Amino acid sequence: MITVLKNRQNKVLIYASCIAFFGLMFVLHWNMSLDLSDDGIFKEVLKNQTLVQHISNLYFVTNGKIFPDSMAAIFTYLNPVIWKTINIVILFIIAVCIQKLFVPSRSIALCLFAVFLLDFGLLPSAGYVATSANYVWTSAAALIALLPLKYADRFRRCPWMYPICMLAGIYAGNQELSGAVVVTVYTLYVGECLFAKTKICRYIWIQYGISILSLIFLLTAPGHINRSSAYHKFCIPEYLTLDFFEKFIRGITSTASVIITGQTFIWPLFCFLLMLAVWIKNRNKFIRFVSLIPLAGSLILGNFQKYLLPEKIINRLSYYTSWSYSVPDYRYIDAITYTKWYSYIPLAAALVLLGLVVLQILWAFGKSKKGIVLFLTFAAGFCTRITMGFSPTLYGSSFRTFIFLYIALEICIVMLLDEIMKSKDRVKVLLGIGAAGICVAFTYIGSLQSIL
Repeated sequence: MITVLKNRQNKVLIYASCIAFFGLMFVLHWNMSLDLSDDGIFKEVLKNQTLVQHISNLYFVTNGKIFPDSMAAIFTYLNPVIWKTINIVILFIIAVCIQKLFVPSRSIALCLFAVFLLDFGLLPSAGYVATSANYVWTSAAALIALLPLKYADRFRRCPWMYPICMLAGIYAGNQELSGAVVVTVYTLYVGECLFAKTKICRYIWIQYGISILSLIFLLTAPGHINRSSAYHKFCIPEYLTLDFFEKFIRGITSTASVIITGQTFIWPLFCFLLMLAVWIKNRNKFIRFVSLIPLAGSLILGNFQKYLLPEKIINRLSYYTSWSYSVPDYRYIDAITYTKWYSYIPLAAALVLLGLVVLQILWAFGKSKKGIVLFLTFAAGFCTRITMGFSPTLYGSSFRTFIFLYIALEICIVMLLDEIMKSKDRVKVLLGIGAAGICVAFTYIGSLQSIL
């Protein structure tokens, strides 16, 4: 009787969560204009040429991204309601994949509301359709393409998953960052299986091959090569003079200046939940004290910097160049500033805080499989943004390049909440759920206010 009651409660929770999710997403999408930025350009494409001609132009001339940018042309040409409906479904699929891959024992309700931690203010920079097709949809495709790693042996009961995962691997591979994530994860999985002498499902080899070929197809496309060698108004003026180390550092500093010293809600929430996970597993006072530092750093340097820090210090933390398209960065250490000790503080603080986060993951999960997955997800998210330092459009691509990192942090937050709930420590469970609820509410309100 008790089991039946629990099952009914779970079903009610799932249905209520799904209804709330689609309702809230519908409100967000209702007033979106599909004429912004690149959307306005894509909207005219199919009026002047056929889809085949557009695909040919993408491959040979523009950028090689024949799938995301073809989707952008198609859905800006069609009735806006079609794209808005599909985009909501794609966001729902992201939640489903997160649940299936990372917290299969937990209700999908947790993953559905974690999706609202994605700030929709990131989307208009290239237009809602163009940004979604290139970042949100490729993220969904990447997650779908990873499903075989966990469920390939069950696909015999639902054979339609084979072509779906293949198509997802092709689509994800047609974007540099999502393609690199899929190939890297498959490489790590295959390497671990070979090391442990574990049998690898034949379909996984097929999916792995498709992911690699799709990424190679993009990187060798004449359009992609043209784009990599073309420097225009959206690029860093001195990009050609930068060496490998300078590009790498800019990738770190431009990421940290938004995540750590910015006013995001997702980063302090992640730090808070990670702190709770550490406190559940450790009673050592020193470890507990150290676990407070990333959270304190994110609040003092970020969310509450205007109230806690003098203006001189804030100005030294980050700055905006006239051509950075509102994307902040730390001040560069160059021939003029390298002798000034305070020039190194922002970068040093970012590296220390990120290093402490890695330590916290170790303290909270040890060498467990869940800890390794959490760390790899966290690292993959940051790497997708740091590698933007090697792109001349590091600033020109604006904040949309943070979408992969945000989704990675959403996954980490879901995993941390799952771990906290399993502890059955009522105080910490309430603190974790309460903090997540507040951050989701504020992010949603911010997303609603940002709709153009």
